[in-house]
Amino acid sequence: MRFVRKGLKTGIFSWLLFLVLWQLIAMRSNPDYFPTPVETVRGAGELISDNSLLSYIFISFRRVVLGWALGSLLGIPAGLLIGRFKWLRQLVEPYLNFFRFIPALAFITLFILWFGIGEQSKVILIMYATLFIVVLNTAAGVVNVDDDKIRSARSLGASERQIMLHVIIPATVPAFFTGVRLAMGNSFMAIVGAEMIAANEGVGYLIWTSRLYSKTDWIFVGLLLLGLMGFIGAPLDLGIIEQYKEVGYRTIAMNIEIWDKHIFNSVCPGKVIHCGGWEHWVKALERAAAVFGHGRVRSNIVGGIEPKKSLLEGISYLASQGVIAYAGSWIPNLGSEYEGHRSPVPEWHLDVAYKIVDIFRNAGFTYEQLYDCSASADGLWHDIYKIEEERLPVFRSESAAV
Repeated sequence: MRFVRKGLKTGIFSWLLFLVLWQLIAMRSNPDYFPTPVETVRGAGELISDNSLLSYIFISFRRVVLGWALGSLLGIPAGLLIGRFKWLRQLVEPYLNFFRFIPALAFITLFILWFGIGEQSKVILIMYATLFIVVLNTAAGVVNVDDDKIRSARSLGASERQIMLHVIIPATVPAFFTGVRLAMGNSFMAIVGAEMIAANEGVGYLIWTSRLYSKTDWIFVGLLLLGLMGFIGAPLDLGIIEQYKEVGYRTIAMNIEIWDKHIFNSVCPGKVIHCGGWEHWVKALERAAAVFGHGRVRSNIVGGIEPKKSLLEGISYLASQGVIAYAGSWIPNLGSEYEGHRSPVPEWHLDVAYKIVDIFRNAGFTYEQLYDCSASADGLWHDIYKIEEERLPVFRSESAAV
């Protein structure tokens, strides 16, 4: 049983199933159109024998990394400034929303005319594919920084530069990583198109020219290489969790927002499309608890959108994994699609808070862990802990009087 779980967790069974299905489909197809895994490996051997395969991999990867790095280096500072200064955001937002819907491949011809058929046009094309994703994700991360943190830093005498360096940038790190990871995928799409049209080297060139020789096994080699290069270059978000721990973070927060899977898919389409969906968020929280430890991972499930039953089921499950999940009150933003919808009555939220505290107690979470893991310590569950453990100043006054 342990072997089965390990095989599923590492993905070995998934890849074995993929190879079996590939072989079965190939056996029922024309080998000239759909080669078997063995024929594909043989084709890779042919390309390796004359050193062309390794050369194409290096050339494509160099182009992608260079363009992606330049786009990220420009996009992160630009996103920080756009997110921080409202007037700048209002000025450039129309341009960002216009150009981000024009795919990089649409600019191939123009970039060749402007920058030539050499490396420069391909690197700039990838930089374009990277830039807008990184800018938008970084700016969104800055906008979502808790205003209380900024006001607290300013009240302690921090300058705007210090606020940017010590408050905004650390809080926006997850947005950095999300942006550059998504941009890496776009970079591979851009380079394949560029190499097919205007190159005599690279993996895209290999795929495009293989059709002239009816070498579908070489085409499959190119496709597999692109998947492998993308997998190495843009790992899943889960791999980033360990990096946060390594650089010194004590706690980490990832807000799943909705526990009911069907409501999640409806209310959080961005998390479904760009962030792996509900299952990936749960898996990320489980991994974070394993890396950071019991009571050092925080999440939030919005209180008032989904039924109380599924809300508490989610908080209970996450607590069993070592994750402290709160139920922040739902307050629809003005101008949003949900404006006019009401959050449940206060009694509903109070009942939920008491039930959450019971879940936390059973999971062994202490007040110190709740305080340490929270963006602020003013939730109902904090107050209930303070009252039950007599942590409020009034209890100390009464003890002194006695």
